[in-house]
Amino acid sequence: LAEAGLNIILVTTLQSGVNEDEMGAIIRFGMERPRITGVSFQPATYSGRHVLPEELEQRITFPDVIKGIVEQSDGVFETRDFVPLPCAHPNCHQLTYVYRKNGQAVPLTRFVNAAENLDLLANGITFTRPRVKEVIDRYLNSCGDDCGCGTPGTVSLQMPAESSAKPSSTPELSPQEMAVAVEFFANAMNETLSPQDVFRITITNFLDAYTFDTRRLMKCCTHHILPSGHVIPFCAYNVLYRNGHLPLPELVNK
Repeated sequence: LAEAGLNIILVTTLQSGVNEDEMGAIIRFGMERPRITGVSFQPATYSGRHVLPEELEQRITFPDVIKGIVEQSDGVFETRDFVPLPCAHPNCHQLTYVYRKNGQAVPLTRFVNAAENLDLLANGITFTRPRVKEVIDRYLNSCGDDCGCGTPGTVSLQMPAESSAKPSSTPELSPQEMAVAVEFFANAMNETLSPQDVFRITITNFLDAYTFDTRRLMKCCTHHILPSGHVIPFCAYNVLYRNGHLPLPELVNK
């Protein structure tokens, strides 16, 4: 695939007692290969043929995955680097982005306060160059240019915690992180970022009969569109309707 010029996302199902100790190795494998632009970790869903009641108490959870990545990443990641996908329920998706360049790998959350700007990621996890420029421009403008540390009309490249009075727990950037931040922002604003420059890690926790939660279904942003015209949340379809456990509701024309 790489030889054909295609970008690749690795998808890994995590099963307790099988491969929960391999997350760090999988991430390193991907980050060492430019055409691999991300990894999707998916804790095992107990449905269909994969129903192991005796293992339910050992099932892998969001905190397990994040903790495992942090412990197995040789200091690259911290817990604070992961944020929920805003369009979905926070227990459905967590993600982080890493800027990788010249052998360096720095999570974007070190210099982009994602936790306080989730609206910028509200409608997707992949971005075109113009969209990246728009998002970064909005973010930098939200930092403010009245901190007294720049010339009139310019936008500070510092974090909101450093350029405004709004409290934040984000620490100051190290010299290495500051250099990476300046390079990232410059490339983003010049629309010269490559898909290979940014590595994405997502954690997706699908529902099964044991974790079924209507609150999460109500926030679902991934759906099945059926020939009948029904639009059904992804996990609702797989748990309730795929095998005919429940009849499809009648459609109401509006």
